[in-house]
Amino acid sequence: MYVVLHILYNCIIIIMKKLFLRKVLLISAISAAFVSCSDDDDTIDVSGNKIPTGQESVDLFNDFNNDELVFVEGGSFLMGAQAEDENAPNYDSQACTDESSVHQVSVSSFYIMKNEISQAIWDYVMFDIVLDSIEASKFSYPVCNVSYDDIVNKFIPRLNKKTGIAYRLPTEAEWEYAARGGQNNEYNGSLGQIGEYFKFAGSNNADDVACYGLTEANKIAYKTPNALNIYDMSGNMWEWCSDWYDAYPSKNIVDPQGASSGEKRVVRGGGWNNLDQYCRVSYRSAVAPNHNCDHIGFRLVVSAE
Repeated sequence: MYVVLHILYNCIIIIMKKLFLRKVLLISAISAAFVSCSDDDDTIDVSGNKIPTGQESVDLFNDFNNDELVFVEGGSFLMGAQAEDENAPNYDSQACTDESSVHQVSVSSFYIMKNEISQAIWDYVMFDIVLDSIEASKFSYPVCNVSYDDIVNKFIPRLNKKTGIAYRLPTEAEWEYAARGGQNNEYNGSLGQIGEYFKFAGSNNADDVACYGLTEANKIAYKTPNALNIYDMSGNMWEWCSDWYDAYPSKNIVDPQGASSGEKRVVRGGGWNNLDQYCRVSYRSAVAPNHNCDHIGFRLVVSAE
C-alpha cells in the first residue's frame, strides 16, 4: 500500500511541475508580446534609399517649407584647427586642444538639410499631426529638447518609414565639411595654405551668419547662409552628430565614423546662448546621448548613390 501511495504521490508531483512550467511559459510569452507592442519604434524598419548623386536639391516633404536638402559634392579638406603655429594650416588663436591635430579628411558625396529640423517637422513625424493643425510659429523655429537617443531610435525610423529615404545624422566630418562650404571654395587658396577657411560657417564675422549671445532661439534662416546655401551651421542650435566624442586621428582618413564606443556624442555649431567663439566651425563639444535641452537641435543627411 505504501509503495502504491508513493508512486501516486510522485505522479502528482510530476503533473504539477508540468502544469506550472506551462503556466510560466504562457506568462512569459504574454509578457514578451506586451513588451514588443509597448513601443512600435523598435519594430520600425530604419532602412531606406539613398538619393541619386548630383541633384541640386531634394524636398523632405512636398507640403513643408524650409525642408530642402542640398547636394554636397565629396572631396578632401583639412579638418580641425590649431593655436600653436600661426604659420601652419588652420591656425585659429581660439582653437582648443581637442580641435587638433589638423588632419586631412576625404568624404563621399551626400545631401544635407539646408535648415535645422523645425518644431513642425518634429511634430508631424513623431505624432502624426495633421499639417493644417500645426501652430504656424512651429514652422519657423528649430526643434529643441530632443536627445540623440530619441532622434536615432524614434524620429529617424519614423521619418524613414514615411519617406522611404535613409535619413541619418551627419558624421562629425560631414558636418564640418558642409559648414566650411565643401568644395565651394570658402578659403583663400589651395588646400593646406595658411588661413584658408572662414572661421564661421560662411564668414569670418559671426554677426553675418550666427545667432548667438541671445536669450532664446531665433527663427530658422534668420542670418546669411554659407557658400552651400546652408543656414545656421554657426549659432542658433547646437547640432547632434553621429560620432562618439573622442580625440582626432593623427593621419589622413576617408569617411571617418568616429570612435566605436564612448560616453558622449558630438555636438557642433554653437548655440543661441553662447559666445561667438563657440560658434566657430572647428569648435567641438559633447553631450550624453540621453540628454536634452533648449539649445540643442539637429539636421539630417542622406548618403548619395
